Amino acid sequence: MRRNPPSLVADIGGTNARFALVNTAEQAALGCIETLSTSAYVTLFEALDTYLQKHQVEALTSITLAVAAPIVNDTAKFTNASWAIDRHALMSHYQCDQVMLMNDFEAVALSLPELKPHEVHYLGETRLESKPIAKFGVVGAGTGLGTAALLATHNHYRPMGAEGGHTSFAPEDEVQQKILEYLRQSHGRVSYERLLSGTGIENIYAALSPTHQSMPAKSVFAHHVSETDATAREAVHQFTKILGQFAGDFALTTGSYDGIYLTGGVISKQRPSIVASTFRRAFEHKGRHRALMCAIPTVVITHPQPGLLGAAVATAQGPLCA
Repeated sequence: MRRNPPSLVADIGGTNARFALVNTAEQAALGCIETLSTSAYVTLFEALDTYLQKHQVEALTSITLAVAAPIVNDTAKFTNASWAIDRHALMSHYQCDQVMLMNDFEAVALSLPELKPHEVHYLGETRLESKPIAKFGVVGAGTGLGTAALLATHNHYRPMGAEGGHTSFAPEDEVQQKILEYLRQSHGRVSYERLLSGTGIENIYAALSPTHQSMPAKSVFAHHVSETDATAREAVHQFTKILGQFAGDFALTTGSYDGIYLTGGVISKQRPSIVASTFRRAFEHKGRHRALMCAIPTVVITHPQPGLLGAAVATAQGPLCA
């Protein structure tokens, strides 16, 4: 029996573009997973062609791209990369009528019902519960700061993308006020993404350094772990505290009372630091709503490719899964 051509799914961020193939009959089964650097290719077409040629794919049933950018009129222009994407241009170039663009964090949100118990790590004692109707939030720190929510009702999943990372940072102590004042000098308005991202931890370190000296994110976390730099320790402490504050705000803003999921390159690589941090205390520190916050589970996604998994779900069921 002749098999249909595979479908292609992708999770494209500001630093990396992740690709996979899914069989039409098994949309959640990811194959030929590969990560390419966005900076190594001038356009998306160049990266896609490289991937397809390597895996000897000549035709596609469908294309689903989860992208780290707002999607307007079937187009997307990246905030943290030079690529631009046009849905109709993709349809023409690959002779494929089924092309779907979705926000990358909408894709991560769609992956949540597919995650196995061993693919999440709890922060705090509160556990996820199975409910017929539930609402979840996703917060991800990587190249940028992404957010989304998911309304799950009777096995129907409706993701809701959001640009929560671009909301204004609100300091809660004197050290954070110092960080805000430092960043205002160069940025004017300071969003949470200026602190909760790869460059964000570097910004925090520079703000706290007596000489405002910068340090690469990887080095900041390494010095924190080895306890060889007091500024690095305080920078990571503030990073995880602010992450908890923001995640708590996002839960309240979106009504995601059934669970907040954390993802993104920074969080996955630095999970031990976040697990041992004041994240949960900051998450729950919401004054009159503290009791509500204590009942909300917070977990780190440990699945290696939640964006690709969610894009595969969207390929099978449609982006709104309604």
